[in-house]
Amino acid sequence: MQKEDILARSRQENEGMDEREKYIYIQAGDWAAKIGCLICMLLTSVEALSGNGINYGNWAIYDSVYAAAYLIRGVKLKRAGTIAGGAIMAACGILFLILHLRKILG
Repeated sequence: MQKEDILARSRQENEGMDEREKYIYIQAGDWAAKIGCLICMLLTSVEALSGNGINYGNWAIYDSVYAAAYLIRGVKLKRAGTIAGGAIMAACGILFLILHLRKILG
């Protein structure tokens, strides 16, 4: 493969983003996930302490988003550990969804 072909493929894969911009997107996603987890923990704690039970819907949404991110990352990077983590998060998301539906449907 020629040097020009490699550079052209790299430009096409980066789609106009430089390394710094990619790094910032990654950091933003990581912080968003951490803050989302903190909010879910806060809501769960307040709900449990108030005696109203726990809203599992918050965790179903959080786990589903995280599962999708892990699964996509794992498949694209071909990393079995990341795919396994995504599968575990998906299973947790499904469990919390079932618990949430049972609670609201009686």
